[in-house]
Amino acid sequence: MHEVTVEEWDDVVSTNTRGVFLALKYEILHMRRLGGGVILVTGSTNQWATRTGLGSYTASKNALTGLVQAAALENAGHGIRVVALSPGMTDTPMLDVHRPAGLSDAQWYQMKAQFAQEGVPAFRRMAGPEEMAAAALALASSSFSFQTGSCVPVDGGQLAAL
Repeated sequence: MHEVTVEEWDDVVSTNTRGVFLALKYEILHMRRLGGGVILVTGSTNQWATRTGLGSYTASKNALTGLVQAAALENAGHGIRVVALSPGMTDTPMLDVHRPAGLSDAQWYQMKAQFAQEGVPAFRRMAGPEEMAAAALALASSSFSFQTGSCVPVDGGQLAAL
């Protein structure tokens, strides 16, 4: 953490926490007028467990827990549910920022597979984006009509091993 600049910290926290706050602030007004609905926030398993070098990211995702809980309590009477989907390791283009220079596609694929073998002990693979999309649709559906104020991990057992 001592190497993170204040500017880097502010950028992460502004994006992940302030951005969600602003979205909630303006979504809630419209949803109250419309009589309710579901607000689905993107959390992360880093809300509960982190790795070195992710202090600002983890702190910003932890803050979402409080935002989700407060928004859920304040708006349940208006028919609004607020839930966070907290993905575990998911193979998306966001991972590519961690790709070492000069690595071939095959080497990068192998490196990600090894990382998942170690980090997701139950399924030993990363989730695909379509799996997170299915979880998001499920949480937003009427099948979860009693779910609000919570951050739901969808992590293939990643947190179970901690």
